Amino acid sequence: MSELRWHGKEAAARVRKAALMGLEAAGTLVEGLAKGIIVEKDIIDTGNLLNSVAHEVEGETAHVGTNVEYGVYQEFGTRFMAARPWLRPAVDEHHAEIRKAFAAALRGVFG
Repeated sequence: MSELRWHGKEAAARVRKAALMGLEAAGTLVEGLAKGIIVEKDIIDTGNLLNSVAHEVEGETAHVGTNVEYGVYQEFGTRFMAARPWLRPAVDEHHAEIRKAFAAALRGVFG
């Protein structure tokens, strides 16, 4: 006779681990892409913005950004300065790579 066993708790833990690893991989990728755009668009005066771009995974979300107050002005512009977006293009123009990074992390857990 065959026997079925429930491994729901272990499966849920593996799914959570995979999701966190996927978020970390996606956050790392977007951080690198954003930094690359800053360099490519030469949005560098002191290097403070470039060096401050970072990511963190909090709960079920990966956050990428800066704590430099003028980062938002570079991104969206002001009435005196045209926008020089560096974060939105890192996400908007790289959906496929972000999905691949997330999927690769999932495969790493589930093989």
